[in-house]
Amino acid sequence: MAMVPPSASPSDFDATQAGNYTLRYQYQDLAGNPAREVTRTLTVEDPTLPLVRTLPAQLEQNQSLLLQAELITSGGLNLMEVGIELGTRPSLSDGSLYPFKHASDSNGTFSSLLANYPTGERLFYRAYALNPLGITRGATRKISLPHNQDPDTWWTGATVHEGGWRTLDWFGSFLLTAEDRWVYHADLGWVYLLSDQQGGVWLWKEGLDWVWTSQSASPFYWMDSSSDWIYPLHLKANLQIFWDYSAEKAIRLL
Repeated sequence: MAMVPPSASPSDFDATQAGNYTLRYQYQDLAGNPAREVTRTLTVEDPTLPLVRTLPAQLEQNQSLLLQAELITSGGLNLMEVGIELGTRPSLSDGSLYPFKHASDSNGTFSSLLANYPTGERLFYRAYALNPLGITRGATRKISLPHNQDPDTWWTGATVHEGGWRTLDWFGSFLLTAEDRWVYHADLGWVYLLSDQQGGVWLWKEGLDWVWTSQSASPFYWMDSSSDWIYPLHLKANLQIFWDYSAEKAIRLL
């Protein structure tokens, strides 16, 4: 049976006004026999600003930074841009925009790799989305980036803290300085330090002269002047006491 499409009056609903509209229509065949009436509800929503969520950034093995954002809604309008705002201040007053160049995946997630990121920095970032009504931003997150260092550097793998302090479980907490090779150790005070290029370190301290240690040797130190081991009995910045196995006595450093 051939059917003819239904007709609707332009005054039935206003697509520019938000609300729920009830549409009733009938089909009829070419002979004019009507079918039963069909009712449908049409919802018209006002367009809104987009809504976007900031996802955690990740450091990749190829030394690039993976930036991600999840689009929750486009606001009912065509998206103009989705990206990440990235800067070094919590307010992102110095932030730069990094638009995503590729479409999202099936879950609405956008992602992009940033290759030339600043090393040794703490970065703040947030997602943003733009449609014809304006721009919205997700929550601000932060990530601490390691220094771009040689894998043979002795402090590789150290945990970075506020103020530039670093911690190695076998060496303790220390502060690198602009003075070449001088390091301020939380327990030893000022030491002059050289890497042995094999994961260990030679350090010079007044009263000890040159001593050596490593992850496998810690907490013992090999004392160059006595060709024997010393063991820390008490380590504080203002007082260090070591047991000297060669002399069989304690060494006190004030």
